[in-house]
Order: sequence, then structure tokens, then C-alpha cells
Amino acid sequence: MSDSLHRARLIPLLCGICLFVQLITSPNFRLPLPLGAEDLFISGWLLRTFPLQAVALKAHEGWRIFTYSLLHGSWWHLGFNLFGLWITGITLERLLGWRKMTLLLLCGAAAGALGFLASLLLDPRLSPQLTCIGASALLTTCLGVATTLAPKETLTLWVIVFPLRIKALYLAPLLFLIFCAEASFPNLGTAYGAHLGGWLIGMLIGFILHPSSSSPKGNTP
Repeated sequence: MSDSLHRARLIPLLCGICLFVQLITSPNFRLPLPLGAEDLFISGWLLRTFPLQAVALKAHEGWRIFTYSLLHGSWWHLGFNLFGLWITGITLERLLGWRKMTLLLLCGAAAGALGFLASLLLDPRLSPQLTCIGASALLTTCLGVATTLAPKETLTLWVIVFPLRIKALYLAPLLFLIFCAEASFPNLGTAYGAHLGGWLIGMLIGFILHPSSSSPKGNTP
């Protein structure tokens, strides 16, 4: 742990953006874009241009590998992801600083997108027309970082409303089992490929950032 902790700014900003996007894309909210078209709304524009779809990437809409994480399918979906991000992300940002945290989240979103697209390619049960939205990959990225950056630290996971205290190292087998369960039931609609991709890149980044990985090797005087 660092002696001086940074102030967390990025995670609150990200959560605020996700809340705003959820609000303006909800069915009861309509705000027209200033483009003179009566049938064009910000909500419709976001829903058309932000989700991750394989067919959209073929049209060179590469921004979707990041923007999909700002959209959510329901308020429950949003609340679960933002609660997890707030609990894990605030701590990581205070430790790493907002610059490293920004790179971490961008890598997590991209890895989640690649994991989702790989699952569409490799899993014949999944339709290539499926759409991926949500910040779940960002959450699993943060959990992956915690697994390898501070494996001996005790974390508190919330299972619905019940707190579960667990060593960060034990997150690895626990999350792996969860992803396997998700993959076994694709009809549940969870993007297990995105979750797995975010988790793997998070563990890699945590391993790289771990103090022991950058310390010089040799005899200690």
C-alpha cells in the first residue's frame, strides 16, 4: 500500500456518467438533439451507437469497444455494476491515481469487448447478432487487479445484502467458477466472455503493478 493515497475522482465521474446515460435512455425521458429532426433523440442516438455488436465493428465503429460499458439494460443492472465499481474502484484509484486508473479501465473495457467477441466466435450456442452493454467488464477488471496486486489483503464482497470477507487471492478460483457457471447457462443473458476478458487483463495488470514485480532481484544486504 502507498503511504500517500490519491483522491478518487475518476470512479465518481464514471458512475455519474453511467447514471446520466441510464436516465436519458429510459423510456420516460426524451431530450431532442439540436439537429432539426423531430424524430431524433439523444436516447435513440445513444442506443444505436454505443452498444457493442460484431456487425457494427465490421463497419469500423471502433468506439463501441469502450462506449458499451456506459449503457445498462435496467436500473438493477446499473445499480449492481456501480455498487461494485464504487466499492472496488474507489480503493484502487486512491492507490493508483486517476491516470493509471483511466488506463486500467480503458484496458478493461477493450479486453471485455474482445472477450465478448471471442465468445461469439467460439461458442456456437451464441448468436452473432447479440449485443453487449454494461460496466461488468470494468468491475471484473478491478477485481482481477485486486487478486494479483494485493493477494493477501482481505476484501468484503457483497452477496446481495450479505457481506462476505475473503482474501483477494481467493477471488481467482471463485470468479473462475462464476464465469464457468455463466458459460454453462448462456440463456441467462450474461456476457461471460466480457467478464472473463476484463478479469484476465485485470489480473495481468495487477501482477505488473505488484511491487515485487518491479523490485530488483539479488541478495539483500
